[in-house]
Amino acid sequence: MKPSEKLILMLELNNYNIDNIILKKQIECKKSRNLDLHNYNNYSDLIIYEYLYEDNEDYTVRNPLSYKTDLWKEVESLDQLVVKHPDVGKKLSIKDFLSIEIFSDSEKKDILNGIMKSWVNDYRETTSKNLKDLQRLFFIITKNDKYKKPSKVALIVGFLFLLFNIVLFTMPQIFQFKLIPSLSDYIDSWNQLLQNTPIYTGYGAFVILLFALYAFQSYSLFRRIKGIMREKESSVIRKIYKWDIDMEKAISKQSRKLEKYVDLVIKKPDKSRLDLKTLSNTEILQDKYKLYVKKTEKKYAWMSKNYNKNLKRLRVLYFSFMLFDLIFIGLAYVIIRGLINV
Repeated sequence: MKPSEKLILMLELNNYNIDNIILKKQIECKKSRNLDLHNYNNYSDLIIYEYLYEDNEDYTVRNPLSYKTDLWKEVESLDQLVVKHPDVGKKLSIKDFLSIEIFSDSEKKDILNGIMKSWVNDYRETTSKNLKDLQRLFFIITKNDKYKKPSKVALIVGFLFLLFNIVLFTMPQIFQFKLIPSLSDYIDSWNQLLQNTPIYTGYGAFVILLFALYAFQSYSLFRRIKGIMREKESSVIRKIYKWDIDMEKAISKQSRKLEKYVDLVIKKPDKSRLDLKTLSNTEILQDKYKLYVKKTEKKYAWMSKNYNKNLKRLRVLYFSFMLFDLIFIGLAYVIIRGLINV
């Protein structure tokens, strides 16, 4: 048993809420085709059952609706699958079953339709459980809404300070007012200081870069929080609940394809081949849902781990910028007044 599994078992025994961990374990069952994992609600039972589980390497007896190109080996066509029915005395591939003469065409059709129906029903049941687990896991992941976006007011105030520095260096005439000659003279002196003192100008550039770094990190955190908040929008919630409907449509489409297949092979047994890849659309759809939940989980996991750290860094950057900018303004005053020689 892995150390992580031992820890989870300890948490479970001490009544910690590990629903999301159990759900993820049950969702993983599709990788090994251990579909019975859906019947267990305790993590300890899941571990024991998975440990005792022996995968059946005979792909000819598996449900073709759970087809995955990376798991199926030499079975490529539906007619290679084995027919298991009380009326059939031995195991036969569908292709061989169609060639026997003890059944009439109508009896063969009934037997094959019964087998196809059992495949669809079994797959519908396990898929429904799997989707419910994915939906529950999504809502467990997204229940945290404590994250707040970076302050827009702080960003605007900082930007105004930055804008003042830039305009002072590039277009000082904007701050010159004929009604206040002393202010105009002071602005001219400040601009001359920037033009003629490389060290002071470099310090001003450092202040600008400090704000640019703050603005970039603030925007990055804002985008991440916005992405998380988007997962709580009504349109997303409706899409999550709509997974059942879309999956049912896909399964019904597969069912109709199997019915057409049976009709065709009864009339023309030599046309019994049906590539399993044509039945993989439901698995592709499920993988799409799993990937969406996984991406959402990653976003929340990143935010849970880094939110406080990033918020603290933003505050340090902001107050550092404001402090250095006030020093920048103060230095100009004392230099212009002749209190410091440069």
